[in-house]
Amino acid sequence: MPAYEAQGTAEELVGCLNSNQPNHNGTYWSAAMADEPPYLKPSPVFAAMLPATPPVVVPSGLPSRDACQAPHLRACTSNPHRTSAQSSGKSLVLYPVNVLRNYARLMARTPLVGLIDVDLIISDSLAAEMNDPAKAAPYVAAAAEAAKAYSEGRHGPKYSTGYSRIASVESIAEPLGVKPVEKGGRPAYVLPAFVTRGGSISAQIARADKVVQQGKSRLLEHYQKKKIVRFDPGSSGHRPTDYTAWFRSAEPYPVQWQERYEPWVFVDRLGSSWADARFRGYGKNKIVHVRTLAYEGYDLVVHPRAFLVHRPHMESSSSSAHSRSALYNKKSKNSTMYGHNNHLYKMIQREMAHGNYSVHLDPATAACRGKLSWWRL
Repeated sequence: MPAYEAQGTAEELVGCLNSNQPNHNGTYWSAAMADEPPYLKPSPVFAAMLPATPPVVVPSGLPSRDACQAPHLRACTSNPHRTSAQSSGKSLVLYPVNVLRNYARLMARTPLVGLIDVDLIISDSLAAEMNDPAKAAPYVAAAAEAAKAYSEGRHGPKYSTGYSRIASVESIAEPLGVKPVEKGGRPAYVLPAFVTRGGSISAQIARADKVVQQGKSRLLEHYQKKKIVRFDPGSSGHRPTDYTAWFRSAEPYPVQWQERYEPWVFVDRLGSSWADARFRGYGKNKIVHVRTLAYEGYDLVVHPRAFLVHRPHMESSSSSAHSRSALYNKKSKNSTMYGHNNHLYKMIQREMAHGNYSVHLDPATAACRGKLSWWRL
């Protein structure tokens, strides 16, 4: 079996993160509204840095209380496994979700990383493919090419794909003559996502746990009976994946980024887009991250066999707070995180149209991606 992982330790990561914190020691509402980075000194970090047999891991940043909602983390052994960064506080509106995602990603040492939420179960079909060196080889080679393209400057707005520079800002983009390129040249592999329907929560959990082991044909049976449906069926957030085409497909197929499209993907580790550290709590953080991938030149390619199934759980505190803000229409820039995140997204849309958006990173992530031994290109 090829050795996919670069050498590295959790101690090296913790030392780097702790020595590159911002010059303040708290997180306040006024600081969050000013988009100042949080003081987030990991002490300790839970690092599930298990030996990675496959060439992809799934970094996860989650609050400690949410770990109990993810008993399916058997993925740490049989599936492409997860590394985790945990915080000790409750997941409230100021929770620095994207900073924690980036910290967790810094732990990864494989050629590929999965940008996948912790409450999603990965189908065993992906593990089977990635654990076969011959089948994994094309993904590893593509990751190396993508990292090379990044190091050579072949990324950014002139390589933007889909409607990442156009959607919702047509009045800005059209006079500028912005047009999407047909192909950016770096693949981001989309994993179609599903949710369970019908029956008790325990029955839905059991169905989710089982179908990821049974594969696509059994998933189709549940889908036809509406026992499992596409993720977020009432929204356009996953519609471009084209689930009808996916069930018929035996080969990867390309899709275009469109407004609100927010699939889960796996990409090369070294050159792919980071999560914008200004986003906290719940709302818009993943849409922006996926849009940034397209903006920086990634081609969205749907994997024909692997998939994700959401494992039911109680609503997170940040999601609940987000919902209350939306319900009471508290959308102003500085009154709620809901309003602030929406303001950030609109600003980023305009910057993408003009081609001058760049991801905002906290000081520790910005420093450590260049200092850690396994992150040097």
